[in-house]
This record gives sequence, structure tokens and C-alpha cells, in this order.
Amino acid sequence: MAVQMVLLIIFLLSTLEPLAQAAKLAKGSCQDCCGNVSIPYPFGMGAAHCYLHELFVIDCNVSEPSGSLKPCWRSRAHTGMEVLEIQLDGTALLKYQIFSIGKSTDEAFFD
Repeated sequence: MAVQMVLLIIFLLSTLEPLAQAAKLAKGSCQDCCGNVSIPYPFGMGAAHCYLHELFVIDCNVSEPSGSLKPCWRSRAHTGMEVLEIQLDGTALLKYQIFSIGKSTDEAFFD
């Protein structure tokens, strides 16, 4: 009975290790969240070792006037697009302003 109890404890402890690693989505000591958005690796913020490549850099900006934290994707072409969600498979949902010109007039407007 004692041997079974020891084996059960060892089994339970071995299952906790992957759960602890899964809870930390960012790499090493890197920040893993901005506001209410989780930032899993390969995306990252701060030091260069926190993200895979420049294309995966996220800036954690303070939103005015609320003062809340807002993650923004930093890229060469689209600086400052707000990140709404990043999924574990590496896809990201971004808030992007749409620019269009009406057919009847030459007025430009933003949606």
C-alpha cells in the first residue's frame, strides 16, 4: 500500500510540471501579458530574447485617457495596430482602421 501511495504521489507531481510550464506562455523571465491580452512566444515584449524575430515585437502602450494598457504590434509597414488576441498557434487578431473613399464624392472617411 505504501509503495502504491508513493507511486501515486510521483505520478501526480510529474503531471504538475507541464501544467506549470503551460501557464507561463512567454519565454523565460519575459512579460507574458499586456492589459488583458496574453502574449505567448514567439511574440514578445521588451528585450530581444523575448521574441523570435522583429516581426513578432509587441509594444505595451498606455491608452489615453483611460490609462489602461494596450498591446500594439510593431512592424515596419503597420506601426501601432492594436492586438486584440494572440492564439497559441501563432495567429493574432488585430484591430485595423479601414480607409475608404465614397463613389459619389471624393470625400475620404474612416470606419
